[in-house]
Formats: sequence, structure tokens, C-alpha cells
Amino acid sequence: MATGVFKNIAELDDVPKPCPAVDVTKLHLSAEEGFVYSRIDGKTTVRALMVLTGFADTAVAKALLRLRSLHAISLGETPAMRPKTGEDRNQPYGGMIFDLVALNEAVDLDQEQKKRILYLEAKLDEWNHFELLGLSRKATSEDVRKAYFKASREFHPDAHFRKNLGSFQRRIERIFKAMKIAYDVLSNDQMRAAYSESIVWTLSPEEEAEIVEHARRKERERQRLATQAQRRLKHNPMVERIKKARDFYQLGLAAIGSERWAEAANHLRLAVTYDPKKRDYQEAYSEANGRASRQRALAILKNVQLAYDTGQSAEVVELIEEAVRTAPEDSQVLAEAADLLLTLNDVRRAYEVAQRAVSVGGTSVTALRALARAAERAEKWNIACHAVEKLLVFEPKDAALKAWFKQLKKYM
Repeated sequence: MATGVFKNIAELDDVPKPCPAVDVTKLHLSAEEGFVYSRIDGKTTVRALMVLTGFADTAVAKALLRLRSLHAISLGETPAMRPKTGEDRNQPYGGMIFDLVALNEAVDLDQEQKKRILYLEAKLDEWNHFELLGLSRKATSEDVRKAYFKASREFHPDAHFRKNLGSFQRRIERIFKAMKIAYDVLSNDQMRAAYSESIVWTLSPEEEAEIVEHARRKERERQRLATQAQRRLKHNPMVERIKKARDFYQLGLAAIGSERWAEAANHLRLAVTYDPKKRDYQEAYSEANGRASRQRALAILKNVQLAYDTGQSAEVVELIEEAVRTAPEDSQVLAEAADLLLTLNDVRRAYEVAQRAVSVGGTSVTALRALARAAERAEKWNIACHAVEKLLVFEPKDAALKAWFKQLKKYM
């Protein structure tokens, strides 16, 4: 339906760009045209504009057409005139600009294989396990198995046996390692349940609509619009966005009250999206998102023991590193990760993570203890002594700390 409306105007994935030389205040734009123009930033696609404005497809199309006729925006050629450029073919990669040096590297891979490898590598730190394997949150165990074995045919080292891969060798190994971790977690019911609860899911438009409808149902039962002015106000897009933001904010606060941090972060992210100027929404989202990240990271660290128990010790370090990436500003998570790394005898990395824990946690006793243990194992006696000395400020009567400090002083 939307494609027909935009025929001879734009593709849904086109990005309108404002023309800075035009003074739009002198163009006598309608309210709808002005609102559509206010959302054009040179990055947002036509498809996204339709969602952000809340207008009908025809209204957005008319606004874009008039803005282009006034030279207020540039929108490219019509679909009938558009050449099949490389950018069009790259749409499956989200418009990613690839490294030309890597694309031109003389290896035994074709261009599409190179692009897919570069794209997946770029997404490793962004996607969760489900997204990495191309799965929905409702994927069955059989779906997980099929997705992993499909990925194995493309990224398992044996799939490229005796090929010249150059710099792509490291990339393929990294991608496959991440996919193996994703499979190990998602194919284990207990690990998957803990992991799923920690993910801040991106809601679909249908899910957003369902949440909003649920929040408003009782209000609609109690109230009726009394005048035509009220009806016009209801359909005003700016007022609608503010109401949506308020609804999601209230849902977020309710979730915070029950300590459902991932759910709260979802609701509050939507509140900020619909009304980005409200500081209360931003502060609440920042707190909820931080708590959700901590919850997810701690869930990952719990899976470390499960990985040991199921004979997956080779993946333990990567699970710990994933927890560090998930909550890089949380001293508790970093301190626990440092202690786990010490149990694996990865002293150098444990020391680095413990230092980070103290850096973000300041006088956190947990972080100081982690640093003292890591520094002692790394034979950095001055730092270990200094950390224990700080601990004694908080616990001056702790006999074990005193004995530890005395022992460390002998090595200085």
C-alpha cells in the first residue's frame, strides 16, 4: 500500500535531506508540512518518517512532494528513473559503507562473501544471541539448531579449508566463535531463560500499539470526548506523541517499582523517543537501562558456572568478556568478572578489569578487594598494598585485612 502512495515521489528507504540554503520560515508551510520537515535530519528514511509523524501515508507523501517542489529538501530521482546502483544492492547490509581495502584484498572469497563477513563482524557487539543467529525471541529448540548448523556451513573453519583468507581468517573465526556461544546459550533451556530475561527487546510496532491500547482501555471506558475541539486535539500529532510518551513513562515507573528493569527500560526508551525533551524521562531511562544492563551482565556471569558444569569451559572467558561489555560502568559486575578471571588464571586480564572496577566504582569495597587480589597475583605489590590500605579505612578492625596488609608489606 505504501509503495503505491509514494510512486514517482520516493522509495520507502530513501533518506530526505534538508537544503540549508532555503529559509523554511518564509515558505508558509502547513502544520503537517512543518511537522514532517522538523523530522527530516538527513538520516531518517521515508519509512521511518511515516512512523515518527503518525500521519497517513498520503499525508506524508503530499508533504514531501511540496517540500521538494519548494526546494526545501532533496529526495533524489523517482523510482522509474533510478539507476541500479551499488548502494541499492547494499540495502541488505543496512547501507553500511565497507572498507575498500578489505573488499579489494586478494583472497579466495567473492565480493558478497566479503561484505557479509564485514557486516556480521561489525554487528557482533551490537546484536544479541537471537539476532546473531537470525532468530526471533519465540524460536524453538529446533529453530536454534537449524540456524546454527546453517551458520556453520558458512563460517566453520572447515568450510574454508585450504583457502587463502588473508585478514578474513580472523574475522571468520571471531564470527563463528560468537555464533557458537550464542548456540550454546540458546540450546540450553536454563541458560536461555536467564539470558532472555536480561535482554532489552526492541518492540515491534504491533507490540507498541498493544501496550498503548492496554494502558488506555480503562481511560477510554471512563471518558468520552465532549466537544469537536477535544476531538481535534486528540488527533493533533504532537499531542498524541506527548500522550504516548506519558503512557510509556507511567508503565516504566510501574515496572521500576517491581524491579522489572528490562521491561522498564523498554517502556522508558519509548517515552524518550516520543518526547525526547523531558528530563524526567531521560533520567528514569538512564537508571532503568543501567539496572537492566547490570541484570543482564550478572545473568551472563551466572552462566559461567553453568558453562563449567556442561563441559563448555572453552567458552567461559568469552562469556565473562560479554558481561564486561554489557555493563562497562558497573563496578560490581567488573569486580565479579575480575574474580572469575583470576579463577581461570588469566591474571593480566583480571588485573585490567579490576582496575576498571575501581575507576568507575571509586571507594567500592567490592572493587577494592578485587583489585587487591588481582594485583597480588600479578605481583604488583605497591598497588595491592594501597588497595588493602584503603579497605582498612572502611574496616579498621578487620584482623584478616591487617594480616594481609602486613604480609604484602614484606614484598615491598
